[in-house]
Amino acid sequence: KLYNSPQPMSYMNLYDSENSSTYSERIKGIEFRSMFQNQDADNLMFTSALRMSATFPYITPNVFLPEVRGHLPSDLRDTSDTVKFTWLGHATILASINEKTILFDPVFSESAAPVSWVVKRYQPPAISIDELPSIDFIVISHDHYDHLDMKAIKFFRESDTRFLVPLGVASHLEHWGIRRDRVIEFDWWQTRDIAGISFTCTPAQHFSGRTATIAMQKTLWSSWALRTEATSVYFSGDSGYAGHFKEIGDRLGPFDLTFIDAGQYNERWRQVHNLPPEVIDAFNDLNGNILVPIGWGMFTLALHDWFEPHRWRSVHGHLRLVPSP
Repeated sequence: KLYNSPQPMSYMNLYDSENSSTYSERIKGIEFRSMFQNQDADNLMFTSALRMSATFPYITPNVFLPEVRGHLPSDLRDTSDTVKFTWLGHATILASINEKTILFDPVFSESAAPVSWVVKRYQPPAISIDELPSIDFIVISHDHYDHLDMKAIKFFRESDTRFLVPLGVASHLEHWGIRRDRVIEFDWWQTRDIAGISFTCTPAQHFSGRTATIAMQKTLWSSWALRTEATSVYFSGDSGYAGHFKEIGDRLGPFDLTFIDAGQYNERWRQVHNLPPEVIDAFNDLNGNILVPIGWGMFTLALHDWFEPHRWRSVHGHLRLVPSP
């Protein structure tokens, strides 16, 4: 049950490329389940991955990764006709769009888990939260710990930053001290034009919840499409490959810049995280120009080598990739 929800409910992945309705319209007449399910429910059981017998010796790097620390250009906000961004590892992006600064899924804590001794980050953020410029908007894809960081959210309690979130996520923010009038909740396909930027909450295939099997699926998960008169940006959050990428591309593309989930994958949970070849399929479906693979390089939440998402990209050198192999 959400902190401020009048009644408990569950969200499910109901994506159908033939159905362009909003999520709230789709769930009418649907029997809610306590667990998120797709047609192949077994592949969504994360515990099944723990039965794998293979050994993965390179789960985390043994040295700090190369980085440029604490440097932001003085003309960061000079983006009337372009986009500037800094990838801070995993899915955290600091961007400037239409002369506004936007943080996507900001995570600055040492751990992306309910307890500090698991899912620890590889190294401190290249830009600390105290070094950030004034932030106009924070965009959240879903409420998992590696995308919604309580300490980071609380840092902005006394600021004028506005939050754009999927349905239900506002309850977390209110509980952490963010005034409700600073938060805008979106259903899938809902659009708001703010400060010359069109923000559209777009579908994703994932799940939600911050307490393991308790209170799962009580908030919506999403991706985001941003468009100005000069530029267009797509941010996937976490998602498995499905027909929503094609519909988003058809309805809102092409995209100048695409940030697409490209890490923490496993064949057993491919419905909720893209496998490497599917990242390219999603990029093509979206009609993207530049691909920035995200979801890797800071936390280990899967059993593949930490550098594997970086390594497989060398096969696709014809694409415009950032960071480059």
